[in-house]
Amino acid sequence: MILSSVTIQITPESKPSTPSWMGEAAVFAQVLTHAGILKAIQDQVRFTRARGCLTTTSSILSPS
Repeated sequence: MILSSVTIQITPESKPSTPSWMGEAAVFAQVLTHAGILKAIQDQVRFTRARGCLTTTSSILSPS
């Protein structure tokens, strides 16, 4: 069992912190980059924008 600590902020001052998993994500991205896997993923994966999903007020109010 892994014990973790909890920090409770009781002052009104903001104290932003980095998520605990951020370091692991950075290391993983570095390994993918070094191995060339990240470039292969970028070359093969494409995202397209959905078309025709915007509805304007005029299209709702105009008769068909």
